[in-house]
Amino acid sequence: MGPLNKLQKMDKDAMKAYNTRLILSHIIRAQSISKGELARLTDLSVVSVSRITDEFIQRNLIQLVDSESQGSLGRPSKDLRLNERVLRALVIHIEREETSFGIVDSSGAILDYQELKIRASDIGVDDFLTFICGEIRRYLTSRPEIEIIPIVSIIVPGIVDDLGGTVRFSSVLRWQNIDLAAKMAKLMPGYRFLVENDIKAVAVAEMYFGLSRDCTDSVVLNVGDGVGAAVIIDNEIYRGQNNTVGEIGHIVTNQAGRLCECGQFGCLQTDIAEWAILQEAAGIHPDITIEAVFGAYQAKEPWAVKLINRVVAGISLAINLVVMAYSPQVVILYGSLIYKFAILRRLIQERYPLYVNEYAKNDFELKFSGYDRLGHLVGGAIRAIIENF
Repeated sequence: MGPLNKLQKMDKDAMKAYNTRLILSHIIRAQSISKGELARLTDLSVVSVSRITDEFIQRNLIQLVDSESQGSLGRPSKDLRLNERVLRALVIHIEREETSFGIVDSSGAILDYQELKIRASDIGVDDFLTFICGEIRRYLTSRPEIEIIPIVSIIVPGIVDDLGGTVRFSSVLRWQNIDLAAKMAKLMPGYRFLVENDIKAVAVAEMYFGLSRDCTDSVVLNVGDGVGAAVIIDNEIYRGQNNTVGEIGHIVTNQAGRLCECGQFGCLQTDIAEWAILQEAAGIHPDITIEAVFGAYQAKEPWAVKLINRVVAGISLAINLVVMAYSPQVVILYGSLIYKFAILRRLIQERYPLYVNEYAKNDFELKFSGYDRLGHLVGGAIRAIIENF
């Protein structure tokens, strides 16, 4: 095969892969959809849609189900639906304090969930990965009725190389240049591993099943153990150079501020992350919990009122930052501080307009995610399921 023919074949293969992912994304969002509607949404011909989907129907990855609408001859027409019994993914989520894993199907339903009480930063990376792989193997052996696809998503905080499967830098886990996918593949032969940033995984979950399902452009802003954002443009994760888009928690906003986990002084997250709030509050009550901080605010203790007011202002400025940078249709607030504390949600809703540029206030909608900490699993599963095709 000559160079020109090879290039043409590569272009054809790349186009087929793109069209396949486009079709799958619409099926996942709709859950059940006709070939005609897919053709309309994707600007492909019905013949092209059929050519791609028929292969997956034969492999039992896609099912034909009766549609609610009538066919042209009065008979029920057929819709396409992903086979949830076959398309189930294992997702591993690594956090500062614990690691968890779950089984999620193509409808976004979490079928099972397990927590592992182990801190990634307390032991070496290799020992940590050996431990969690052992626990997962034991789980899968004990549950032979659960069949999973051969692609596993690993969700971590920090900057990742999603194509190479590497964790480039995670201040939360204290990891740098870890070939995570390769290490996991050696420990669990027979599986391929994807590595994804935690907030980007939540953005995928919101895009397919959540608050940005009807949008093309959105931002998920995370405020919890760390601060970060994930950007969706034209229904695709916007990654930028080296997948660093959204690392706004490490934008320096106060050069005279506190030392951040990344080594810089005055990063945005040193004012609004959960650990930073606790550091500040420890000057008043050394062993205080985050729940007690918000309790003190509601009791109108002056130190707590000043602290939480500053946190609300910082989050509002972060909202303005992502609105001005990316011009989304919707900004979705997510993270442990958001889903734990209704009082914080109320304060943000009341005050954020004071910090948003006047000419941008009416250009977006602020929403609060309906996902708790398990949103990462849903987004990670959808990434793995689409990759499985």
